[in-house]
Amino acid sequence: MKIAIVTALCGNREQLCNPTVVHKDVDYFAFVDSDFPQATVWNKKKIIDFSNDSRFSNRRNAKIYKVLPNLFLPGYDFYFWADVSHDVVANPFETCETYLKDNDIALFKHNQRSCIYEEAKLLKKLNYDHISNIDNQINFYKEKGYPENNGLYELPVSIRKNTDRINALNLKWWDNICRFSSRDQLSMPYCLWESGITPTILPGFANGYNERGGIGNNDIIPQTRHHVGSG
Repeated sequence: MKIAIVTALCGNREQLCNPTVVHKDVDYFAFVDSDFPQATVWNKKKIIDFSNDSRFSNRRNAKIYKVLPNLFLPGYDFYFWADVSHDVVANPFETCETYLKDNDIALFKHNQRSCIYEEAKLLKKLNYDHISNIDNQINFYKEKGYPENNGLYELPVSIRKNTDRINALNLKWWDNICRFSSRDQLSMPYCLWESGITPTILPGFANGYNERGGIGNNDIIPQTRHHVGSG
């Protein structure tokens, strides 16, 4: 079983740190646009600057590695994605055996909402993406018959198996991000629905930082550091 733990960081608002727990026989990859010499655990790879979205280019330049890790890091059986604010704390081999034994993807439910249409309203209110992109996206999903209250996921972390089915989902997810907004939490539920995939739900919630240094709101891939920005 080959496992890759993957993150990406573009822009200078956050720092790449070594994981709080380093697991044996697991490869760590960070796609970055700076050196971060203190982060010695990570195998650092240079981010490709491709986005022409002047406002959200950092987010889009980093997000492709989150969505399509299998294209940039082929040959792994499982991909753990973790934003730089999160760490894979639990043993990743045991996690895969427990939560991906009968499934190909595992996610955390959103801790506040369960509907992409409500999520879209909040994103527009907070000005987290181009309003026209969000409106076009939601109108398209409504035309396709996507139902309300069909689930929402926290996506600073995910666990995916390297299968044809999941790789097709990844490509569909990236297609939606390129076509519409870069808010991946908005597109993932639709892509799962259209693909006929129901994810395993991981226990707890992905987000939530303990100021006193304790573990966050889950025991698998908790938030261990502050997250800066809206991306």
